[in-house]
Amino acid sequence: MLDPLTFRAERAIYQNLDLALWPSDWLKREADTLYDLSESQSVVVPWGANIDTPKAEATPLALSKDAQVNLLVVGRDWFAKGGPVAFETMNILREAGVDARLTVVGTQPPDVHINPYVKVHRALNKAVPRERALFEAAFRNAHFLVQPSFESWGFAFCEAAAYSLPSLCLSVGGVPVQDGITGHDLPQGSSAIEFAEIIQGYLKNPESYAALRLSSRAEFEASLNWDAWGRRVHDLFEERLASGILSDMSSRT
Repeated sequence: MLDPLTFRAERAIYQNLDLALWPSDWLKREADTLYDLSESQSVVVPWGANIDTPKAEATPLALSKDAQVNLLVVGRDWFAKGGPVAFETMNILREAGVDARLTVVGTQPPDVHINPYVKVHRALNKAVPRERALFEAAFRNAHFLVQPSFESWGFAFCEAAAYSLPSLCLSVGGVPVQDGITGHDLPQGSSAIEFAEIIQGYLKNPESYAALRLSSRAEFEASLNWDAWGRRVHDLFEERLASGILSDMSSRT
């Protein structure tokens, strides 16, 4: 009974905003439609990785069909993060003769998704030096973050880009992965077969993989960090102050 009243109140609040800042096009699109926001009110500014900026790798981590290929899954919920697909991707690669391994950070897979080629760090506290080192090693040594999850915003993908790590994910609204730049976003419903095919393609073309690592880090430096967020928001404020749009902020939310 209260839903219509609540919605009207929310809509009034949102329509009175000077700026609504969204991390993704998907969130902006949904909010614009729901609350009837104007383009001048509603702006996309990507969020950043919630880690200290790591040093850029000196040379791209090599990828070879004759060497170990390391996959990574990060998150608290194995199933919500697409862990079963990542596990099956590893198995498909192994069946094809690739020495694929899977590292899991932040959760405990069920026994059915554990085998000798899976390493699990159930929880890592980055405030503890030893555990922070394990966290960084997991990202530095991985060749792909394989995470077919549904996200309103996926911080792990920002963290992956910070470590020059390409991400393989599903094409969902809150995933900050640009196809061919920071990894690949596959159509929803894609199976482990499609994920494995992407990896096998790069195994045949290691130069393209090296370029993907470089562009992943470049995108992190350009937009997937909090300093970039702050600069963009500052510029938006300056633009609106100069145009007079924010001249009456004291009377608005």
